[in-house]
Amino acid sequence: MPKVTSPSFTNTTDFDNASRGFIAALEPCIVRNHEDHVIWNNEEYDFLKDGIYQIHGFDLSNITVIEGKQGIIVIDPLISVECAAAGLKLYREHRGNRPVTGLFYTHPHGDHFGGPVEEVVDGVRFIFQITPGTEAPSEMNFYIPERKALCMVENATHNLYNILTLRGAVVRDAQAWSSYLDEAIVLFAHDADVSFASHHWPTWGREAITQYLSEQRDLYAYLHDQTVRMINEGQTGIEIAESFVLPHTLQRAWHAQGYYGSISHNHPPAEEGRRYVFCMGGADAVVRMAQTYVENGDLRFAATLLSHVVFADSKHDEAKEALALVSEKLGYGAENGPWRNCYLTGADELRGKLYPVSFDTSNEGMTAALLLDQL
Repeated sequence: MPKVTSPSFTNTTDFDNASRGFIAALEPCIVRNHEDHVIWNNEEYDFLKDGIYQIHGFDLSNITVIEGKQGIIVIDPLISVECAAAGLKLYREHRGNRPVTGLFYTHPHGDHFGGPVEEVVDGVRFIFQITPGTEAPSEMNFYIPERKALCMVENATHNLYNILTLRGAVVRDAQAWSSYLDEAIVLFAHDADVSFASHHWPTWGREAITQYLSEQRDLYAYLHDQTVRMINEGQTGIEIAESFVLPHTLQRAWHAQGYYGSISHNHPPAEEGRRYVFCMGGADAVVRMAQTYVENGDLRFAATLLSHVVFADSKHDEAKEALALVSEKLGYGAENGPWRNCYLTGADELRGKLYPVSFDTSNEGMTAALLLDQL
């Protein structure tokens, strides 16, 4: 496995950015509801750029306040009424009792609401970049050109997101995500002075913004491209996750770390197999157990037991032949055609018979027929 490196603790840019522009904290730092139950602990209140403010730590996400001509535009009003009200109260204590003249929900996740489009809201010009299928099924970045402020919502924050979440959300399209980040760089990064999001702290300076967004883009592109490559090599999802290593540039980036998302969650089958076999008394004992299940007609569980042995010890010929026989029984007894094909092909592979791939999709004719965004 390639050498793994880590970010340098001498790089304190994120710490500096997280505290830059601090104005005030709620005293005491507690948000309560009408029954005096604690809803959230407040952390800090940040100033981003003239007329743009963020309140951090009042909830899972940030609430952003943009001052317009008549009042304020609120971006993502948090989960609860109490937290939103506490944040608005703190803002008004320092900036005056301005009315809310606009409200944006940047995407449909509960911590925010429970091609570019331009709109003017309360005298503030917004350029929206619509980014479906990224961090959420529907999402949008926006840019405020007069203030050179770019909001990346949750498409670029200071961590890696899961492509497949543990909670079971719709699988995210890492390729599309990367593409929209690249589009955001082209559209906005050359002009922006500050980039902020619905979580974490802002990034200041065009060079820093471009580097940050470029690394986030490369992170999701690499996840997609290398996963596809390893699938084509015959690896399973769990095997890919176990051996997946980011390039050194991304390993050294603090915002590309797995504080929230992760590229792996489970043991690969070989490691899992060795542990199961050990717990059940060794390979020979597991093969004998499997034979008992075969005799009782429980072929699928017999196959599960034998698979653990084969993954744990690929040279255990008795287990391989036993699994091949079980696979044949399952295949010949299957009404479902794809099941039958997979079982019988698996039996052949266990006996050393491999079938070469005869369908070539990399020929010149196929390539010439594809559009650029399909390559």
